[in-house]
Amino acid sequence: MAFDYFIEGQPKFADLGANGWMVGDGNAWPMPATTLTAAAGAYQLAAADTSKLNSTDYVEISGAGPGGVDDYYMVNQIDSGVAWRIYQLKPLATAVNAANVQKYVRVMTKFRPAMVRLVNLVTSVEYEWLTGMLPNQAVKRDAAGVRSFLTSGGIIVDSCGFAFHPSMAPGASDKLAWSVRFGT
Repeated sequence: MAFDYFIEGQPKFADLGANGWMVGDGNAWPMPATTLTAAAGAYQLAAADTSKLNSTDYVEISGAGPGGVDDYYMVNQIDSGVAWRIYQLKPLATAVNAANVQKYVRVMTKFRPAMVRLVNLVTSVEYEWLTGMLPNQAVKRDAAGVRSFLTSGGIIVDSCGFAFHPSMAPGASDKLAWSVRFGT
């Protein structure tokens, strides 16, 4: 059986998007707290717990960035459940001792988003990333409507989706909606 449909005008790739939502379940999101110690320039890292890490996950390592700021890294490989490697495009900029490691929440969309918007439907806090912004940045709007620009702990976009900092993840009884636009 065939179905007829009609699209007015000429749809463009830039007009396409996707959306979804996630609900907090009261558990730690999504990785247990772990720490690591490593020298500046290191690619091979060891952490107390890598059981929830996968290749291509993004993590934030406290104090590992330039000037000792928190910075994000992409996991390249997991070795024997303890050691892991980060992509060689970006080694640790600063030596760290017992630094906290947090895993970003990943959403696969199959295409690179040009815009990402997250809305907590319980707290009314919104985050947005637009083409032209650097990775790990976002514009935050709190429940009172006050906007602020996050230079870290934001949203990272890549060729097949996006990831966001765990501080944006839904709380125990929250519902987080997300929306993306593709194209330019």
